[in-house]
Amino acid sequence: MITGNTLFTNTPEIVTADKLFWLGFLYRNLDKIVSVFVNITDDFKCIVCKDESLNYTSSSSLARHIRHHARNTVEFWLKHFISKSPEELESMIRDKNYKRHEVEL
Repeated sequence: MITGNTLFTNTPEIVTADKLFWLGFLYRNLDKIVSVFVNITDDFKCIVCKDESLNYTSSSSLARHIRHHARNTVEFWLKHFISKSPEELESMIRDKNYKRHEVEL
């Protein structure tokens, strides 16, 4: 069982459920996850696969890359972000620095 926050709902709450529930929930919200990942970094680097490329010249090209490996993106969120509170996530986006928030890559 995995305990985490349902951050992409109208009323985020802490839920304990099996991995299958979380995978379904995260795949349904993949676009929102990609948006968070693009917004928490100011260097155009994929935090999921650690790929840094000159091809990521904009947020949209980085988002396209992150969306390309959806399974890894969902697994990464499940491992590192599922237990983050809405306040922690907001702070990460505001600071644009996921490294300061104990996300070990």
